[in-house]
Amino acid sequence: MSCHRSSYGNTYFLVTCMFALLTVILATVAAFDSLFLSHQRLRTGAEDLSMLAADQMNMHDRAGRMNNLLALSRENAFNTGVTYVTAVESEPALADLAALLMNESRNGALLMTAEQKQMTTYTIHEMQQLLVGKKAVAAPWHMVLPWIESASLTPDCVDVGYVEGVDSSVHVNDGNSDLASFDSNDRLINPKTGLYFANRALTLPAPNNDLIFCLSSLPAPVKDTVSQARTIKAGAFKPLSKIVSHGMPVVEAHCQCVPSAVRITQAACEKNLGGFVGRTFRSATGRTDDEAVRISVCMVGTTNGAGPLPETIASSLVVQAGSNQ
Repeated sequence: MSCHRSSYGNTYFLVTCMFALLTVILATVAAFDSLFLSHQRLRTGAEDLSMLAADQMNMHDRAGRMNNLLALSRENAFNTGVTYVTAVESEPALADLAALLMNESRNGALLMTAEQKQMTTYTIHEMQQLLVGKKAVAAPWHMVLPWIESASLTPDCVDVGYVEGVDSSVHVNDGNSDLASFDSNDRLINPKTGLYFANRALTLPAPNNDLIFCLSSLPAPVKDTVSQARTIKAGAFKPLSKIVSHGMPVVEAHCQCVPSAVRITQAACEKNLGGFVGRTFRSATGRTDDEAVRISVCMVGTTNGAGPLPETIASSLVVQAGSNQ
């Protein structure tokens, strides 16, 4: 009888220990699963924000149209500058008229560069308002479980820039052989694509060598196909300006060209991490107390490409090419 009771007691003790061990394992798995869910929710939120911001950057193809207008203004300044130099050297009687035409094109070029600066400033301010300002669309979330408390934070850091290897959306105008030759010699054109390099100073010969143009990095349309906004690998992103730092807008943020990509670093605050999970996270983050642990993710979105040239501009380029031949 005593042997039977002893065997029964040992079995009961073993079952109790196994149940306790299973409970610990399930609790640990549930805690890690909660952290994984929190991280995935954070990642999804950052991805949604980056895509929303990317869509806003080139809304209605404003950056692509600005590139086209800047290129046309630069070409006009080049043509009138060449005309003025030719008139001074060969037709002095027409020098005053040529100077008048050149000054008009210069004023137009200065107006376009000022408009580009204003559009860039507006785009940056729009991004700040969209992400951390009064019009912020990020919906905060809060998850509370017995072993963890998780809450999202506003975007901690936001940078605007462009995608490495993406030229501007402007093709070289082969109809203007003089300008094409000058730009090729100055290495302003990508010989593989026939597109002007982006985020680079596009100068002109004298007397308009003081005018500086800069085109935004933007995928050019392939026939009538326009590249869509998408997320990309963080390593392909090249920053131009930091517009949000520590969750606050950067007042002096600026860049020369309209940006075409955005990098968002989103963070979540994990508190009340208990047991094995808490010890593991505090060890991994170098913490020895019960302070909250911040988990952050980084997502990069790039805007849609430039649209096809408007028919009026395309037809004028065809006419100009015919007249120069």
